[in-house]
Amino acid sequence: MALAQADCPQLTLGRGGIPMVQLHSPGSARISGTYLRHRHDEDHYASESHLPSRYAAQDTIDCLHHDRMYSSLDALLRHAADTTWMTVGDGRFGTDANFLRPHVRSVLATSISSSTLVIAKHRNWIDGYSEENAERISFGDEQFDFVLCKEAYHHFPRPAIGLYEMLRVARVGVVLIEPFDSQWSPLGSIKRLIKRVLRGEHPYDQFEPVGNFVFRLSRTETSKVMTALGYYGIAWRPMNGFWWGPLSSASKTKISLRLAAYWLGVYAQDLACRIRLLSPGLVTLVCLKNPPSPELLRDLKRHGFRIDISPPNPYT
Repeated sequence: MALAQADCPQLTLGRGGIPMVQLHSPGSARISGTYLRHRHDEDHYASESHLPSRYAAQDTIDCLHHDRMYSSLDALLRHAADTTWMTVGDGRFGTDANFLRPHVRSVLATSISSSTLVIAKHRNWIDGYSEENAERISFGDEQFDFVLCKEAYHHFPRPAIGLYEMLRVARVGVVLIEPFDSQWSPLGSIKRLIKRVLRGEHPYDQFEPVGNFVFRLSRTETSKVMTALGYYGIAWRPMNGFWWGPLSSASKTKISLRLAAYWLGVYAQDLACRIRLLSPGLVTLVCLKNPPSPELLRDLKRHGFRIDISPPNPYT
C-alpha cells in the first residue's frame, strides 16, 4: 500500500534519498542524555540479526505476546479503513506500523532513530518513516487521524510533553498501549518480586538502565489531561501479559510446558484481578478528542472498553 503524498507531509531527503528530520534535543543535559542513550540502543540493534519476532519468528510466544496487545485494537480498526496513522517510538523495525498497514489507509512509522526503520522500509515492511523526537514532533496540527504509541510512552523522560505533542498532531485521537499504573493490590508486591527474580531486574525497577524513570500510564492522570484540554475523554481496556525470556522462543501453536507456563501466568493474573487481589499490568487507552460515532462507541464497549467522558467546563 503506497503512502499517498496527501496523507503526510513531505520529508527532507538525506543521502541516498532517506527521509531525514532534524532531531531536537530537550534543554536539560540529563534528559538529552537519556534520549541519546535510547537512540544509541536502537542504532545498536539495527541489523538483520536482531529482527523482531513479528518478522523473523511469528510462531513464538514472543510474537503471541505482542499480538495479544495488538488485538485490543480490533474494535477501533473496524472503523479505521479510511484513516491515516502515525506511530511513535516504533523503533522495533516499524512493527507497529507493519501491524496497522493492512487495516488503515496509510501509516507513517517514527522513532527517535531511523536506523531500524531504514531496514524495514528497504524490506517493504513499512510504507514510510521519519526520525522524530516525541517531545517535538515536526508535523503540523492534526496532520494524522490517529497516533499509536505502543510500549514506548513509559520510556519517555518527559511523557506528558510527548502526550501533548501526539494529541496536537492527531485529529481524532491517540492510542496508548502501555504498562498500567493501577491502584495498590494485595498481591502487587508479590508480583513485582516474582518479576525481579524471573527477569533478574534491579530492586529499583522504577528506573531503566538508560537513566529514565519508568512512567507507567495512569488512567486518572490521562483523563485529567483530556479534561483540561476540553476533549471528549478516554476509552480504556486493562489486560495482563506474561513475558519471560526463557519462554519467548517456544512455539505458540505446539503444546509444550513453556506454552502452558505462559498461559498459566496470564490466566493466574486474570483470576487474581477478577477477585480484586491484583491490578492489571497493561492497558490500552484511547484518548478521543471528539465524541465517537455511536457504532464505534458500541464496538468499543463490546470489546471490554470502559468510557470516561470528560466533565464539561461551565466557564467556556
